[in-house]
Amino acid sequence: MGITDIKIKGEKAEGFVKELQEKINQTGYNILSKTDLYDFLLYLFNKYNDHNFLDKDSNYENVIALKITETRLKSAKLNIALKYKTHDERREAFLVFLRKIAGGDVKIKEHDGYFTFFIDDPAARLELEGELKKNGITLEYGENREWVKLEKTYLLKIFKEYAKCSDAKFMETVKRELEKKELIAKGKKISGNVADFIKEIAKDVSKAGIVIIAKAFFGI
Repeated sequence: MGITDIKIKGEKAEGFVKELQEKINQTGYNILSKTDLYDFLLYLFNKYNDHNFLDKDSNYENVIALKITETRLKSAKLNIALKYKTHDERREAFLVFLRKIAGGDVKIKEHDGYFTFFIDDPAARLELEGELKKNGITLEYGENREWVKLEKTYLLKIFKEYAKCSDAKFMETVKRELEKKELIAKGKKISGNVADFIKEIAKDVSKAGIVIIAKAFFGI
């Protein structure tokens, strides 16, 4: 699929045009740089297209479809995340990332109580950084900003935040799913406090366990 193959019809087409007009009226046509205008159009194409290709497809697929370099694509996605996406849109981008974990589509490495994983969507990274900063935690980066390092405990806390369920339901689900796959012993006593429960589970949870937990809450 190329950019010329994107079809936007009906109410979505009206929304596309309305938002473009509002941006031009707000900033002035001559104020937007060529790069910003291109990135804003790309943002609108992604927002009003049924497929949401920037969020769902790989960088490789988008590079081929859009006929741009990977460096330019990454720059555009970061610019869009910082300037055009709302908080709700960044939150949805992070949910897409959690669904990818659930589907086994995210590279995850495990070492000394940490998970290192690949997250190439800048909007999803910004949302993760924001959630961690609320608790005074700074996200650690690997060899580049697409590889991030996070304590197992903090990743499980993020799962709890986005799962939108009670503490009891979260603990019950995690325990049940890990027992089914024999990743924890059946009948293992768990704390009635979710914070302590997460610390206990984090000691033993593997990357396979993380995928199983993600699938229970974010799998489609």
